Amino acid sequence: MFPKSVCELMGLKYEVGEEASLVSAAQEKIPIRVHRVTIRIGEIELKARVGFSEIEKVPHVLGRLDVLDEVEIRFEKSGVRFVAEK
Repeated sequence: MFPKSVCELMGLKYEVGEEASLVSAAQEKIPIRVHRVTIRIGEIELKARVGFSEIEKVPHVLGRLDVLDEVEIRFEKSGVRFVAEK
């Protein structure tokens, strides 16, 4: 999930995205617009549905839909190394 400004920076029209909503950890409903975009995690490139919110201060969150189903992400014990594998 990213703010609307990132959607516009990517050259996407926010209003064209599919209407949806997410629920935050604080149980707040966050309206979003979903666009299918190409993303890159390390050397891995894939198509994913990405939600954009009009709330500019939303945390940038990686969801499991389309991403964690395709890519295994591990945080090593030291907490320093990030590994992404397909």
